[in-house]
Amino acid sequence: MNKYIPIQKGEKFKVVFKSNSVPYQGWSRVHYLNGTSLVSKDGNSWTDFTPLNKTVCLKVYTVADDSKIINNKNIAVDYAGGSYFTVKVVTNEGRAVGAGALVKFTIGGKTTSVKTDNNGIAKIKISQVPGKYTIKTTYRGKSYKNTVTVKQFLKVAKSSVKNTDKKLVLKASLKINGKAVKGKVITFRFRGKTYKAKTNAKGIAQVTIKQSVIKKLVGKSYALKATYLKDSVKTKVTVKQVLKANKPTIKKSAKKFSLKASLKINGKVAKKKLIKFTFRGKTYMARTNYKGIATVTIKRAVIKKLKQGKTYAVKVAYGKDYLKTTVKVKP
Repeated sequence: MNKYIPIQKGEKFKVVFKSNSVPYQGWSRVHYLNGTSLVSKDGNSWTDFTPLNKTVCLKVYTVADDSKIINNKNIAVDYAGGSYFTVKVVTNEGRAVGAGALVKFTIGGKTTSVKTDNNGIAKIKISQVPGKYTIKTTYRGKSYKNTVTVKQFLKVAKSSVKNTDKKLVLKASLKINGKAVKGKVITFRFRGKTYKAKTNAKGIAQVTIKQSVIKKLVGKSYALKATYLKDSVKTKVTVKQVLKANKPTIKKSAKKFSLKASLKINGKVAKKKLIKFTFRGKTYMARTNYKGIATVTIKRAVIKKLKQGKTYAVKVAYGKDYLKTTVKVKP
C-alpha cells in the first residue's frame, strides 16, 4: 500500500490483492479464522481457504493513528470571493492520510464536518459577512484556532446636494479579489425608499434621485445605506444650505432691528424669492432683492416685550429648506 486509509474504531474493512499468484501457508497447527483468507480466479467467485487448513500470507493490519493537522494558517479574504479555509491531515512522517478523515470546522457559531480528499485536504468555504472571526479546527479531539478576516470591498461615496439641485446621484463601487465586478445588484436605502442598480464594467452602481425628492430635503445630513448580498455600508448625504441669515444683537431700547437672509441657487444670487422668518410665534415674509437678500423689520412694539440678557430663536425658510438663527438682547 502506498497511502494510509483512515478508518474508525469498530469499522469492518476488506482488502483485495490483485496478482497472478499469491503465497499461502497450509497444514499448520495454527487455528485459522473463517472468512479471513479468501482467493478468487476471476474476482467474482471467492473460496475461503480456512476449511482447507490454509491461509493467505498477505495480510493488512491497522496501526495507531498518529495523524495531525498542518497548514492551518490565519487568512484574509474578500467577502463573497469564493475563498476557502484549508488544512491538511498528515501522519507524523508527513504523509497525507488520504480520503475520509473527519475534520470539524467551527466559525461564527456554526460547526461543519468535512472529510479529507485523496490528498488529505479538508476545507470549508468562507461565506461570512465582513469582519474578524475565530475558526476552530477539530481533529481527533484536538483543536486548533486561527483567525479569518473577511474584508469589505463595497464602498459608497459620500454625497452632498442642495435642495434646489435637479438631481442627486448615489454611487457605490464593488471589487472582489482586487477586480471590479460587473452585473452585481447593489441596493441603496435612502429616505425610507429602496433603489437598485447593477454594477458596470468598472464595478460602479449608481442611482439618480429626482428633483421631486430633493426639494423636500432640508439642510442636514441623511442616512444612506448600500447593500451587496449581506454586506452593508452606511454613509450620509449632506444637504447644503442655500440660505444664510444674520444673527443680530440688539438693545432693549432699540426702536427697531432687521432680520436678513441671503439666498443663492446653483451658485447664483436668487432674486424675487419668498423668504419666511418666524420670530416669537409670528411669521414675517419678504422677497429677495437683486442681491439675493430678503429683509424684514421688527418694530418697537415687539422689542419692548423682549427681556434683557435673553436670546430668542429665529427660523428662516425658503421652501422646504430652513435654518435657525438667534436674536440676542443685550443685558
